[in-house]
Amino acid sequence: MTGPDAWSKVAKEYQQNIVPGFQPAAESLCRFTGIKSGDRVLDIGCGPGTASMAAAALGAEVTGVDPAPGMIALARELAGSRKNLAFLEGDAQQLPVLSQEFDAVVSSFGVIFAANAPRAVAEMGRVLVPGGRLGLLAWPRSGAIGRYYDLIDRHIVPVPSPHDPYKWGDLNQARQWLSTHFEGVTTADIEVPFEAPSPEKAWEMLRTSTGRVVDGYAALEPAARAAMDREMIEFFRTYRKPDGKVRWPRKAVMIRATRLRGDSARKDNLMRSGIAVLAGYMAMAVVVVLTSSLTASLMLTAVNAPPTTGYLYANLVLGLLAAALGGYVTARLSPQNPRNHIAGLGAVILALGLLSARAGGMQPAWFRFGIIGIGLAGAALGGLLLPWILRKKA
Repeated sequence: MTGPDAWSKVAKEYQQNIVPGFQPAAESLCRFTGIKSGDRVLDIGCGPGTASMAAAALGAEVTGVDPAPGMIALARELAGSRKNLAFLEGDAQQLPVLSQEFDAVVSSFGVIFAANAPRAVAEMGRVLVPGGRLGLLAWPRSGAIGRYYDLIDRHIVPVPSPHDPYKWGDLNQARQWLSTHFEGVTTADIEVPFEAPSPEKAWEMLRTSTGRVVDGYAALEPAARAAMDREMIEFFRTYRKPDGKVRWPRKAVMIRATRLRGDSARKDNLMRSGIAVLAGYMAMAVVVVLTSSLTASLMLTAVNAPPTTGYLYANLVLGLLAAALGGYVTARLSPQNPRNHIAGLGAVILALGLLSARAGGMQPAWFRFGIIGIGLAGAALGGLLLPWILRKKA
């Protein structure tokens, strides 16, 4: 992740080249969040104060926080003598403000870059009053913005980080992170177009205005810079209009949520956790019932006929697939750590499987106990491996 010093160095260029495209989105975010006159608003990762000033224009009392001293200095300069704007240097993971001090929190492409998303969510929950509103702008790693960063990453190797900021653009992931302190998570897509006089100017504006690209580009050898210049200019040529100007059609997502009241956070999480595990088990059970009936009709000579070896092996394979589906459903619905919920599903499979195995039946013992292991393995594969594969393909 790019440090505060890098963003301080590009504060003025960021204000000149990036803010014009971000400002309409920041204004839309404030309206989407329901900012109104008299609200106490915190803007996290405020940069030069783009969303802060949009909220202040609606009559709110606004505090902006950013880790880059250069951004805070520029925000104070742009705010001038306006009484309803204040700016503080601070990090999203340890906000320099009191608990329950704000009616609303907004962040325009800021908090999504916090290295520890759950910690940042906890801080947003801490500073909001119960029932307070949250509004975030996030980039999904797809479409035109995804293609741009794929090219950037080919030339400037990303600094290793456990956090991927583009996961905030995934509604399921955003809900999972927010669920510990928020409810009523909704989203809306928004256009954040970038405009430049030419492809060459578009690349110049971006490589001089964003912290990570500026530092990474400066570290390249001359030949590597030239290669990057050629590829990035060619990228922007694909968005050139007949008049020669570039219009890069970036799409972002607005996320809105409400701070949970009292101890409803714990109750809400328990309920959602129970639903996730139950839904996963039910999905698995339905598939098992349907497929076992189908294999019986195809592979057994009569309803009461003893099971053949082929029939048993077929059911093991189908049981693995059914458990994988159940694990995937549980992981997708889990409000917090999917691994914990997969473990919960595994406990249900183990308990009910042992009860069924002890009851006996026409199946041999190796099958009755083997199907339990197959169920546990399938739940783990579907809940942990399959989501990882799908994220990689995306």
